[in-house]
Amino acid sequence: LKAVEDQMLSVFQEGGSILLDDDNAAEQLILCKKTADSVSRKMEAAERVQLQMQQARNHHMKVAKRGGTLFAAIQDLPELSGIHHFSSQWFRKMFMSAVIQCKERDLAQREYARERNPERRLQMFILAVTEVSLGVVLGGLEDR
Repeated sequence: LKAVEDQMLSVFQEGGSILLDDDNAAEQLILCKKTADSVSRKMEAAERVQLQMQQARNHHMKVAKRGGTLFAAIQDLPELSGIHHFSSQWFRKMFMSAVIQCKERDLAQREYARERNPERRLQMFILAVTEVSLGVVLGGLEDR
């Protein structure tokens, strides 16, 4: 836009008093207007994409919060028994594995894919991740 603005100022300075009679000046002004409109459309599209990304980020924040809650609960297990220690690195790998398993399971069952309500889909996913995560943790406790 700065280049368009500079070009328009140059046309005004060179055009003298009768800009509309100068074909080159009129063409330059039309070109500048088209460029400005194109930039405006691209900026609007970028703002829409940015909004969609922010909404998706907020949507998935609920899964991250559930992960934080699960991690906090698992970190308290050593208070029950000294042998139940889980590292944050282990938990991260386990949680990501649970997310992947849930995606694969949901795609195989198509239940998740059929659900049209985004909030309900998210709740189904959070529940599935929780079940898989707790299953891994409880399985680890049984093995110990």
